[in-house]
Parts: sequence; structure tokens; C-alpha cells
Amino acid sequence: MSDLIAELKARLEDDPCDEGALERLVAAACAEGDWSLAREALTQWSEVTSDEHTIVRLLLRSAKIAEERLGDLDAAEDAYRQVLELNPSAEDAARAVVRIRQLRGG
Repeated sequence: MSDLIAELKARLEDDPCDEGALERLVAAACAEGDWSLAREALTQWSEVTSDEHTIVRLLLRSAKIAEERLGDLDAAEDAYRQVLELNPSAEDAARAVVRIRQLRGG
């Protein structure tokens, strides 16, 4: 773990709602290839922000990491379904849910 990530984690322990720190943590985690941490930070960020458009964007990014980088289809589908709850017309999320079901053979 880099010093930057350690510093950002410490900052988030003091203020878990610090969106700037969450944004930097996502970037640092992605740069280091720590996809689990990136997804965790995206999820946390989506829970503390109040802007619905931002929440959808963060959830889509989290879902993509879960599916493509971590191979966690359950987590990916869950995030895509959360997007659809917020925006039922989100075609990317709807297609992703269908794709995941097909990958599972259902």
C-alpha cells in the first residue's frame, strides 16, 4: 500500500464523507491495480454523495470493476440493479444485467 493510500484511508477514518478523499482514493487504487479497494471506495462514495447523477455514475463504475476486474458477478449485478432502481431507463445497466444472467447460463 502506498503512502498516499494510507494517508487517504486515515483521512477517511476521521471523515468518511470526504468526497475529495474518496475520489483520490479511487484514483490511487486504480493506479496501483487494487481493484477491491477501488470498488470499496466507489461504493462508499456512492453512499455519501447526494447527487443522483453522481451516484449512478459511481455505481456503474463499481459494477464494471466488479465484473471485469474482480470477476464478481453477484456484486456487479447488485450494483447494476441499484442503478436501475435510481434510473429505470439506464440501458447500459439493463443490458449488463441480461449479459450477467447469460454468463450464468440463465
